[in-house]
Amino acid sequence: MRQFLIALQFLTVFPVRLKTPPGDTEFRQSVVCYPIIGLLIGLFLGGANYLLRLVFPVNIVPVCVLVFLIWITGGLHLDGLADTFDGLAGGKNREEILEIMHDSRIGAIGVLAIVCCVLLKWQFLDSLSIRAGKILVLMPVLSRWAVIPAIAVSESARTHGFGRSVADVGIVELVIGTLFAVVAGFCLAGYVALCLMAAICVAVFLICLYFRLKLGGITGDVLGAIIEISELIVLAGYLISAPAIINI
Repeated sequence: MRQFLIALQFLTVFPVRLKTPPGDTEFRQSVVCYPIIGLLIGLFLGGANYLLRLVFPVNIVPVCVLVFLIWITGGLHLDGLADTFDGLAGGKNREEILEIMHDSRIGAIGVLAIVCCVLLKWQFLDSLSIRAGKILVLMPVLSRWAVIPAIAVSESARTHGFGRSVADVGIVELVIGTLFAVVAGFCLAGYVALCLMAAICVAVFLICLYFRLKLGGITGDVLGAIIEISELIVLAGYLISAPAIINI
């Protein structure tokens, strides 16, 4: 239960109070709960989508839902996306990239990354229209699950920080987290969800390989970027496979 609360506190703005601060081991163990937290976020998004459609025009709803998603996650993953792109754009070597990524200030490239990401999500959700309810539940589950294989196949580029705390995630966390994501995904979208997970795995492998060559590993910011990119993969893949989903 404590691992669940640690994950809930880290990934959302829900007011969770822990008696003692979590240590590195607890942070690592809490990763297995990320898909569960994703399901919780997804249920809130799906509920918000349903209620908003009762009040607002359909073209307004995706924007409201995205605002709600950013609020409920505290913009954490978008911040990681921005820091990652800022670092890659402004750093000439490993040390400079890590320094820029660690800087709390956001640069022009980071702003553009956020704008492009949010605009793409908005257009995908708007195109899905009435089918958006199911994808809003599935998207956070698979994108939070993506963190587990990313950590399992990567080293940490830093000697401190979140990436270092969860660097020792192993086969147990990977199997349990993946099993939950598979079951939840199959219930929501059948075999389409498994195809989306396969696409995410390919993207995660390529991203982690790139950062292994570039930085010697990944950071917490990179994990945030992976979540955002995975959300886009799920939305794009779901939209492409829409005819198959309708027949499920």
